[in-house]
Amino acid sequence: MIPSGYKAVLVGSVASLEDLVSLRPVEEASAEGSLMLLQIDLGQAVSSSILQQIDQKCQAAGVEPWPWTVTYAWAEPGSTTMYVAWQKGVAWLPVIGGILGSVLLLPVLGIFLWWLMPESLKSTISDMVSTTIMMVMILFMGKLMQGVVSEGEKK
Repeated sequence: MIPSGYKAVLVGSVASLEDLVSLRPVEEASAEGSLMLLQIDLGQAVSSSILQQIDQKCQAAGVEPWPWTVTYAWAEPGSTTMYVAWQKGVAWLPVIGGILGSVLLLPVLGIFLWWLMPESLKSTISDMVSTTIMMVMILFMGKLMQGVVSEGEKK
């Protein structure tokens, strides 16, 4: 994918997709039109359907591909390493991070966010869920009791 005359230069590495935010200043400091390349080691073989989803979502978001290709994500067949390439127009890394998160780690991301939330916010969300369940139960019991009361009045 990298044409002759170009070379990839490592400007940073992160341990997880959530840490991609730390690379945002590197992308923002790069000149407009710079070619950006993200290497992701997944630990399992990358399926073509995942690559297609990432391509579709990047295209829908308006991410600019490299000038000589229309593909954003690729991997060698059977490889556990995936690459995502784009041309810097605006800082696309947060958008691409969101796309990767939605395709690769959506369930894990929810758990991770819950783990990072302050206890007061967790409590508020838990209370809102409990209140909603109670309201549904009250509505259900009201409908149920209304039927019982109307049958009792008929007798």
